[in-house]
Formats: sequence, C-alpha cells, structure tokens
Amino acid sequence: KDAVNGLDTAMQLARDQGDVEVLGYTHANRAWLACETGELESALAHAGQAVDIAERMGNAYARTQAYSCLALAHASREEWDQAVEAGEQSLAISRERRTGVQFEPWTLATLAEAYLARGDGSRARATAEEAVAIARGSHIKIFEPIALRSLARVLLASEGAGARAEVKAALSRALALAKEMEARSEEPLV
Repeated sequence: KDAVNGLDTAMQLARDQGDVEVLGYTHANRAWLACETGELESALAHAGQAVDIAERMGNAYARTQAYSCLALAHASREEWDQAVEAGEQSLAISRERRTGVQFEPWTLATLAEAYLARGDGSRARATAEEAVAIARGSHIKIFEPIALRSLARVLLASEGAGARAEVKAALSRALALAKEMEARSEEPLV
C-alpha cells in the first residue's frame, strides 16, 4: 500500500509540474506494481499510459521500459499474443538503440512464458535461458531471480519431472539471490 501511495503521489507531482517524462516512468512502475498485486485492469491502464507517453516523447529508453511493462500486463492477464507483440517491441527498440538493456532479462522472461502459453516450448526454453544468461552476464542481479523463475516454469511445463534437477537448481539460485539482495518480495514467488 505504501508503494502504491508513493507512486500515486509521484504521478500527481509530475502532473502538477508538467514533467511528462517522470509521469511516464511512474506509470510504468505503477503497472509493474499492479501486476505484482493482482490489479490487472490497473496494470494494463498504467502500462498503456506509459506507452502513450513514451511514444509521444519519442524516448527510446522510455519506450523500451513501457513496452516491457505492457508485455507483463498482458501476460498477467493471459493475453499471450499481445504480450508477445509488446515484449518483442521492447526488445527491438532496446537492441536497435542500445538503451534500456537492463530490462532485457525481465522482458525475455515475460516472453518465455508467453511463448510457452502459446505452445512453443522450445522457443520458450531458449528465451528463458537467454534471460538468465543476460542477467548473469551483465550482472543485473535484480532480474536474475525473475529469469530463473521463468526458466523453472518453462522447464516444468515442457519437460515435467525429467527436468527436476534443473528446476531445483534454478529455484535454489533464485531464492539465494533474493536473500542475498534482501529482496523479500521475491522470496515468496520462488
């Protein structure tokens, strides 16, 4: 609740001061938080606002973040085609403009789950593995547990008990990282 209030206050301040850029970033963060708390209508609305603002500004970094949040909002609502479209848009902008690259593991994790839901297990696994590799290789610890959870879900859904050791290793690493970073909100998700 404190986070929601803080972000809502930040949005109002940004509106009052005419700071459209901060307003867009705040909408993106509010979308992520709404996904985490199960407020799926709110998540989609905030993500849509973030995309609209980012597109009007023409800011590649803001567009990368906003489309990643939109992908997450659609995935949270099990709107897999829209999640893929938004996630691939985020990656395309990031990779073409080399901005917002820190969001790649998160976006790839979202895409992996969307690919899995659409029935493409091999693409889902490759994408989840890429998410983990990028998070580790670029030392973006905050997104590594998310990528590892995605990999575990993909492996479990596509390979079942045959992937037990890999799933256990991924979840053990995700939990260890969450504890190391004191990311308490991540721990129950593992």
